[in-house]
Amino acid sequence: MTVERTFVIVDLAGFSAATEAHGDETAADLATQLTGLATEALGPRDQLVKSLGDAVLCACVGIEVVELGAYSLRNIADETNLFELVVDTGDVTDVVDPVCRMRIQRNHAPGRLRYDGVEYWFCSLDCAAAFATSPRRHLDASDEVTS
Repeated sequence: MTVERTFVIVDLAGFSAATEAHGDETAADLATQLTGLATEALGPRDQLVKSLGDAVLCACVGIEVVELGAYSLRNIADETNLFELVVDTGDVTDVVDPVCRMRIQRNHAPGRLRYDGVEYWFCSLDCAAAFATSPRRHLDASDEVTS
């Protein structure tokens, strides 16, 4: 019997920034949490193939793959075909902490501040405090970062 599988590498965005901002122990905890969350999210026919530091490799059945087409990407000479994996993520909304640039879930963020009429979410109270001390510094730096 042949089963079609989609192989997915899930990588923690902002892992290096989180390591620098919060230390190796916190980063190691995040990597361990990723492995646990990936394992919990797998369906009965899916498989966690390997964990690789801040990433996991999964083999999944039933993920819809949508071809987005060829795109020019920075630092890659030729156009690259991109694909979107359509999975059910529920009502989770991700945001980026403006201090450490870590992607976090808005509904689990330990800190939130309003500045200049805009809400900002933070991965830790330390990042919220740093932002509160100098918001423009962190917002000006985030203008240079693209998602």
